[in-house]
Amino acid sequence: MSEVWKPVKGYEGIYEVSSYGRVRSVDRIVMKPSKYGKMFPSNVKGKIIAPSRHRDGHLNIRLGKGSPHYFVHRLVAQAFIPNPDNLPIINHKDENPSNNHVENLEWCDNRYNTEYGTARERVNAWVHEHVNKKIGKFDKCGNLLATFESIDAAAKELGTSCSSISECANRVRGRKTVHGFVYKFVK
Repeated sequence: MSEVWKPVKGYEGIYEVSSYGRVRSVDRIVMKPSKYGKMFPSNVKGKIIAPSRHRDGHLNIRLGKGSPHYFVHRLVAQAFIPNPDNLPIINHKDENPSNNHVENLEWCDNRYNTEYGTARERVNAWVHEHVNKKIGKFDKCGNLLATFESIDAAAKELGTSCSSISECANRVRGRKTVHGFVYKFVK
């Protein structure tokens, strides 16, 4: 199948998305001000836009300065794949979030997406790696005060939330302590 280009919804005449999962700006004429304030036409040459990689592996782009980030797979699906049931999620059939070829994408609901392929195994592996790790409670001087089998066990014994301990151990949003104590993963 050869690469087909279609306009990006909401950006017709400015950006296009391809069936291969690429995004480009199109050749166009825009009005620009001269140094004296008078407007004049200027040719803008279109080009392929390099995507950024989101922390979850999906590719995203910005369509102009100050615009929000758009996931490339969503732009491809909106342009090429009919969605008569108004399904909210786009599934990558090969489970590779950076493969945005139209033949690799399908509209689905959240349940289908979370149960697709190896999704459960990946979630279980993540939980085993991140949730079931031993965690240590330290004072601010670095002295180990207690060891827990998991974040959940520490949270129950200390009467706090799993998320606060996890944020501290993973240094999320700069969190360094919970109730005055430092939490770190231990072997």
